Amino acid sequence: SDGEYMLTGSQDCTARLWATHSGAEMAVLRGHREYVSSVAFSPDGTWVLTGSGDRTARLWDAHTGAELVVLRGHTDSVNSVAFSPDGRLIMVCGIRGAVLWDASSGRELSFLSAGTIRYVNCAAFSPDGSKIAIGGRASGASGVLVLVEVAGGEPVRMFSGEAPDTTS
Repeated sequence: SDGEYMLTGSQDCTARLWATHSGAEMAVLRGHREYVSSVAFSPDGTWVLTGSGDRTARLWDAHTGAELVVLRGHTDSVNSVAFSPDGRLIMVCGIRGAVLWDASSGRELSFLSAGTIRYVNCAAFSPDGSKIAIGGRASGASGVLVLVEVAGGEPVRMFSGEAPDTTS
């Protein structure tokens, strides 16, 4: 929220909100049952989103620290969370892909497959919110990034970190 606050996730199952100017702890967000792997502010700074090894993501009021919504139904650990640039969508990424949620209602909208990625590490919205880049590991590659259309969930392009074969 304009650099006034900082957000951290921890192995102790909490997320913490800090004042950047003083370093003071402003709030402790408790509710996850395992480590908090990913945190994000909404673009307008009113909400906080957390993802955890407990297979949930949680939406919190950034001003009061009150838990607003628990996003359930993920089949594996949540590795990455993000708000769309307009704040209307929430992206929650697990090992197999990303689930999109409506931020205002907490309703699940769609699943975006990570395609050939076997283990997703992270994901992020494009600046215009039309695509999501999903990064991770695939068989035989050091790293893979798949670009997926938000509307329709179709992969657009894949980038591989595997070095090209220059022996031939």
